[in-house]
Formats: sequence, C-alpha cells, structure tokens
Amino acid sequence: MFKKSLLYIFISLCVLGSISAQNAPVYFVTKTANFGKVVEEVGKIRYDFVFFNRGDVPIKIQKVVPSCGCTAAEYTEVAIPEDSAGHVQVVYNTINRPGEINKTVSVFFEGYETPVILFLKGIVVVNQRLIERELVYPFGNLRFQSKYLNLKTVRNLQPEKREFEFYNAGTKDVKIVRLSYDTSFMIVKLNKLDLKSQEIAKLDITYNAVARRDWGFVSDTITFFTTDDSMSVKRIPLAAHIEEYFAPLDATSAAKAPKIKFEKQDHHFGTVKEGAAVSFNYKFTNEGKEALVIRKLVPACKCISFEIPKYELAPGESSFVRLTLNTKDREGIQNKHLTIITNSPSNPSINLWMRANVVK
Repeated sequence: MFKKSLLYIFISLCVLGSISAQNAPVYFVTKTANFGKVVEEVGKIRYDFVFFNRGDVPIKIQKVVPSCGCTAAEYTEVAIPEDSAGHVQVVYNTINRPGEINKTVSVFFEGYETPVILFLKGIVVVNQRLIERELVYPFGNLRFQSKYLNLKTVRNLQPEKREFEFYNAGTKDVKIVRLSYDTSFMIVKLNKLDLKSQEIAKLDITYNAVARRDWGFVSDTITFFTTDDSMSVKRIPLAAHIEEYFAPLDATSAAKAPKIKFEKQDHHFGTVKEGAAVSFNYKFTNEGKEALVIRKLVPACKCISFEIPKYELAPGESSFVRLTLNTKDREGIQNKHLTIITNSPSNPSINLWMRANVVK
C-alpha cells in the first residue's frame, strides 16, 4: 500500500510538472500591435490585446512584465472562465523616444511557466516644428540645443552618461567622418554617421570624473570632422561641474569628517581708488577630526589673485586664504568672489566674497 501511494505521488508530480511546462491554453486575437507612424508629442498610445480561454477550467493572469519602463500594462485580474475573453491593455509613452518602437510584454498565467509574448511595433516621428524650436544653435548645417554640450553635475563615483540630439538642417546629406576628443576620460558614440536632410542623430557621452582629475567647472571639446560644405570641422565645447561624491554618513561618521569653518566669508573694502590692489586674509579652521583637503580655488574673475600657505590641514589646525582684488580699469560697485572646493561633506563648496566701490 505504501509503495502504491509513493507511485501515485510521483505520477501526480510528473503530471503537474508537465502542465506547468506547457503553454497556457489561451488564444490571443493578435500578439502584435503595430502603431505605424506616431508623432512624438502624442504621448501615451494604447492597444488592447484580447484573448480567449480555450482550456477546460478557469485561468488567471499571474503577472504582466513589460520589457522597459516606457511601457505599462493593465489586465483582467479575475479568473477567466472557459471560452470567455480577457484583456491585456498596453500603454506606450512616446515622449523623448523618437525612432523605432520594438518592445515586448510578457504575460504569465498561473500554473504555467512559459509566458505569452506580445509585441509592440511602430515608429515615433518628431514634429519638425518642435525640432527647429529646440535644436536651434548651428554648427554649419548641424544644429544643437545650445552652443555647448552641458553635462551639468558629474560626480567622482563612476562614469556618468549623458545623451544629446542634433539634426541636419541642410538640404544635403552630411557624413560624420570621425570624432576627436580626449579618450583618457571620455567615450563618445553616435547612433548614426550618415545624416540625411532633416534627420536627427543622437550623441552619447560617457564621462569619467575620476580620470578627468579636476574639480568644479571644467570645459572640454569634441571635434566633428564632416562632409558639411558649410562647416566641415566643428569644434563643439563641452562643460561639466565635477563634484565629490560623499556617501551617506551616520552621526558618528559625520562628527569625525573634516569640517571647514571660516571666521568671515564676506569682506567690504569700502571706497577704493581705481588701479589700487586691495587684499584681505580669510581665516579658517578644520573643526573636524580628519584631515581637511583644499581641492581647488577658482576665482570668478581675472581681477582676483590668491595665496594659500597649505592645502591640507590636520584636525584643529587653522590657516588662511589671502585674496587680492585688482581694480585696474574698473569703476563702480564691485562684487567678486572666489570658490573653494574641499573634502568637507558638510561644506564642499564655499564662496569668499570681496566687495568695493571703485572710484576714479
């Protein structure tokens, strides 16, 4: 009797395993939604996939998994009786996604391991009027959003990626023969090298702030060598603001971290005769329990010069930054500053101000 029970359990498990390995007994009217050409500004587009339960018992959708975050889905959540219909409504967002639509949605049914795969097809086209309004700065016949590529803030944690668009505003095709840039800290890729008239291309930049070995605002250049008869060589400026990454600190770690504290961050020289050079010492202390490092000093004007006796301070140690304002060829109210970049998590960037009323 015991052997028969074991045999029955074994056969039952085999049957259940066989069922779970099979495809769900459902029939989809179509498994592909082809949206054709869709203008990007439309936004959310929908398709309702209808299916029928062809099995002998009710069936229920376990989950629906889109292949990317640009796609969402709603579905019939209750069990569907035999010979009855269910729905999987898919929503695709076209905003900021020009080009081909080639996405999938996996529909899993309870008791069945193999999902049903649904497909989304189509092409998202950009409204030409929007292109001309957003990509306005010309480098020959190629137009960008502005006169430089702004990476904004990048941190010294890991390489960060940025994407930019540009398009061929001319009447002739333009071929990008090659790019030139500093490969020691930057990787640049194009999704196409040949641009037809009015065609858009994408520029992907991977920027390594650690390898760049600098802090604050930095500038670089990417040079395009092209067949554009208006400007064959295009030197595109690139700007970034490199900041130090500070991991989240608990109260104990925060108390130990380096901490810069200035006695005064703003000094007014009063009335100064044009041509004079005036100076002031800005005293500061490391109030933390770890070494304070001055990463960089950045004057906002060529009229500012600075002196600093040391760039690393032990806990409790004090020092100063001597700033000099040269008023030559200046007149009226002057508000100038210098930025200090440090390894202090609570104050990584500090502005020291100098003010004066310059008279002839």
